Amino acid sequence: MEILDGNHRKWFSGQPMPKKLAGHCAIRDWDTIYVIGSPAAPSNGTSVVPGSLEVFLFNITTSTWHTLPSSTNGNISGPVARRDFACSLSPDRSQIFVSGGKKDSGTSVTDFFAFYLQSETWWQLPSSLEPRSGHVMTLYQNYTTIIGGVNADNETLGSMESFVKGSWVKLNEILTKRKNFRVTQVPNNFFPQNH
Repeated sequence: MEILDGNHRKWFSGQPMPKKLAGHCAIRDWDTIYVIGSPAAPSNGTSVVPGSLEVFLFNITTSTWHTLPSSTNGNISGPVARRDFACSLSPDRSQIFVSGGKKDSGTSVTDFFAFYLQSETWWQLPSSLEPRSGHVMTLYQNYTTIIGGVNADNETLGSMESFVKGSWVKLNEILTKRKNFRVTQVPNNFFPQNH
């Protein structure tokens, strides 16, 4: 793990992660960073090891890693190992959502999961999403929202959908279709009035 010291604008090495990952996403919540990912194959380090996504916690204050013993509820299994998926903290900060991605076979998936932080369990949630990978997930107007990506036919998407009361609602498309990008939110009062 490498850490950027913002005060001195220098990189330094931190504690290594518990496992090498072939694909992951990271979410910060106060002094905790959650990393969700697929273990990498030891042969080349870029292929995904078959199995499930794993969840790691990094405590910023103590600079220590913990592997969360994520389990599944009932007969529901956790998300299969994948790359190019998206994740986001839920609006109430009690869950981490994971959507889409590609299996190592190249097959895109449509599933949508929640990892409940208190119980450390996975739940599969309703999904009417088309298969997609290389998209982003963020909070937009306090709703979990996915943007862009690539569909199963390798077409770049411009769609935007929010998870509202248990189902996905289509929003306006973004101006330029895109994949493998990141987003951040800027308060509206920073923009000129005529935008």
